Amino acid sequence: MTAKNDERALWENYCRETGRYDDLIIIEPGGFNSFNFLDYEARRKGDGSGLVENLVLTLKTVIKAKENEKSGTNEAFWDDALDMLLFNIIDLCLLAYGELNIDDIDAIAETLPKEQA
Repeated sequence: MTAKNDERALWENYCRETGRYDDLIIIEPGGFNSFNFLDYEARRKGDGSGLVENLVLTLKTVIKAKENEKSGTNEAFWDDALDMLLFNIIDLCLLAYGELNIDDIDAIAETLPKEQA
């Protein structure tokens, strides 16, 4: 598994050289293959499986990997707010749908009020 763009070609080359190219599974936006990492983490066997705290940490890792690091005096406040939001949305998804996926998390987040009433 890679996240850096330049590593894909390297691993494709490794697979060709070792005769394993047909075993290579490429997961990319708009691609043929997909992997629901949140549902996998929710259902896997072993310690910590299905714990909402672990699901929140997994999702936050993905979010932080996608955004540029920002510094500010209110960073801890926003980090706590994100934790609270994710805990509640993940619990709601699990209760309502019995599984997790990014589309459902996003859809629920989009229905939240944008302004105070």
